[in-house]
Amino acid sequence: MLNILKKYILLFTLVPLLLLAVSSSYYRFMVTKDFLVSYEAFCDPITTENCYVSSYYDESCDCEVIYEYKYIEKKANHYKEQMTLCGSDTQLDPMECEAVNFCADYEADCTVTYCDTTEDPSLCAR
Repeated sequence: MLNILKKYILLFTLVPLLLLAVSSSYYRFMVTKDFLVSYEAFCDPITTENCYVSSYYDESCDCEVIYEYKYIEKKANHYKEQMTLCGSDTQLDPMECEAVNFCADYEADCTVTYCDTTEDPSLCAR
């Protein structure tokens, strides 16, 4: 037995360490959802917000639709629980869910990014 341990010492140390790393990553990302998600959220250009502006082609009206947005980055577990407030459909667009369009008071890691007119004014709505 001691001979086998000496012969495969690298195997007996790396396999448990690899299993430990994989299981801890699984727990962090899949169970606790301890990672950040970034998405486009609704932005109102009438208020003081400097919104990004973009467009897409809509086949139903055969036209180009222009929309304003801001970037929000928050923890995935907060995002998921706020999306459930908007309905049972998990594939719901964040633009359609009011609960995820802002940072709640208890979200310390949440950031909202508005358009910076000094970088590229053509991307901004104003």
